[in-house]
Amino acid sequence: MFLRWVPFCALFLLIPNRSLGANGYYVSTTGSDSNPCTQDKPCLTVQHVIGMFTLASDGAVIHVAAGTYTDFVDDSALSPPCQGNLVWFCANRGGSSASAQLTIQCDESNWPNWLSGGGCVANPKGEGSVASFAEFNQGSWVTLKGFEYGNHSGAYLAIVGYGGGSYVGGTHITIAQNYFHDVGQTAAGGCPEEGMISTTYTATGWIVAQNRLIHFGDDTIYCNYAHIIYSGNGVIIQNNIIARAPGFGIQLYQADCDNVVTNNVIFDNRSGGIIVNNDNGNAECKAGANTITNNIIENNGVYAGGAPAGGTYGISQHDIETYPNLYANNILYGNYPSDACGGCKGTISGNITNEPPSTTFVNFQNDGTGDYHNKTGSQSVEGGTSAGAGAPGCAGNCAPAVDFAGNPRPAIPGTNVDIGAYELGSKPPAAPSSLRVVSVK
Repeated sequence: MFLRWVPFCALFLLIPNRSLGANGYYVSTTGSDSNPCTQDKPCLTVQHVIGMFTLASDGAVIHVAAGTYTDFVDDSALSPPCQGNLVWFCANRGGSSASAQLTIQCDESNWPNWLSGGGCVANPKGEGSVASFAEFNQGSWVTLKGFEYGNHSGAYLAIVGYGGGSYVGGTHITIAQNYFHDVGQTAAGGCPEEGMISTTYTATGWIVAQNRLIHFGDDTIYCNYAHIIYSGNGVIIQNNIIARAPGFGIQLYQADCDNVVTNNVIFDNRSGGIIVNNDNGNAECKAGANTITNNIIENNGVYAGGAPAGGTYGISQHDIETYPNLYANNILYGNYPSDACGGCKGTISGNITNEPPSTTFVNFQNDGTGDYHNKTGSQSVEGGTSAGAGAPGCAGNCAPAVDFAGNPRPAIPGTNVDIGAYELGSKPPAAPSSLRVVSVK
């Protein structure tokens, strides 16, 4: 099987665990970069394989075995060079199209049960352990899935996808089924600028789905610059668990247009939950047409104990849109100064503001260690919508086709999808490396 675009009233992206068809390369902690990168003679580093792989008609796959990887690279020394960061790898080469991608996957991932330990752990040890996870620069059409990166308090971010000058940010990048946690607590005084996952407005076509993204920067302070996801310009953000930043859970900035933010769980971020913000007049796209639906957004804009912090609402908008946005069927609770949609313009409908997290979740914990499955009797159950803000963003069927664990949405055909990252009764899927998310256009 291969990644394919399916013509339907909405387009769905299917990313199976690739082993047949595409050219395969293998990486192991017991390998060597002098090996041919075959299954019986694996290489040691992902970066080495990125430098030598060839694409088949349906792409190439880098298969990474379980273990802890401590290698790193100064990516300015690569050819072509990346932006000059210390990273586990930089994708300075990639795929060529949706059907011929470069996939970098952990073959023994812990997704969706991330807190169980093991799997493929990136722990790059560059210069005092400040190396970031990965950079997507020059290369496009790349999928990354199934990895853990965490406990790097001195790192400034986990994923970067932007460029300036002669550097070109990667486009059509999918970041899926990963666990990034505890990054940047001591970097820049606990306020590392931008985000745990950070892309520029020129890096279009990004998908961030089914990830657990917990604790970026020092969440005991309020800081308006350090966010979990900092992106825009047609990004799709779905089925993620997002928590504990001194800034926002999600900032759609500069190119706050045509974005789809659906079915995420967002909590305990000091500035606020989601902000739609274009205060510099960026002309990459016309602001608006953002679909922000089916999210559970709680306890944002406050400190862990409930005292006011940034106070920029669960959802807020700080621009004048050209195309209308849709803010619908979200659960908002405990956000400061209120659970209203602060400054929002466009269609605001079906949002729920009277249900506490103890009613919504099986076991809500502010620190990110809880069980964020929906509870029977919650208004989240079948409370979602598949509506979209409209062209040029998503016009319809805008909810994801699966949940955090890969189970179909809706759980019962003919009913509405649930609000949040999980469908009620969600269980680990039979093929845990599969990913299907909604795309737009």
